Amino acid sequence: RNPLPRHTGHRALLYGTNILKNIGRDSLYFVMDSSRIERYSKRNFTVNGEHIDYPMIDSKNAESVDLVIVAVKYNGLQDAIKTMKNCVGENTVIISVLNGITSEKIIADEFAFHCLTVRKRSHHHLQGNQKAQVFPGTQSF
Repeated sequence: RNPLPRHTGHRALLYGTNILKNIGRDSLYFVMDSSRIERYSKRNFTVNGEHIDYPMIDSKNAESVDLVIVAVKYNGLQDAIKTMKNCVGENTVIISVLNGITSEKIIADEFAFHCLTVRKRSHHHLQGNQKAQVFPGTQSF
């Protein structure tokens, strides 16, 4: 299973929706603390007009996975690193989709291996707190 980070910004919704639709629900979960799960489980996430129910797991119960996608804003990176600790094992690949170039070094310093960078261009439009429209852009590794 491939967890996504605890913050559900437009990039997390973009990647999460694409993984759910193309690989399947058993291939993804959002990792977060129990209080955030409680708050997010009451929210309705709508992407491009479609309601999406994202799988969520408490970070305390997370296990090592093949892939972690870090899609938080820079000021949430340190919290995301703490949240994803149980998800990262010896063979886990971490992809950071944060803007800028420093997140990869911060992640690599914490987990002692290289982190892939994704240059991401996407567009989003938020409608209130609960709805987002996400339009995929280009990705380069």
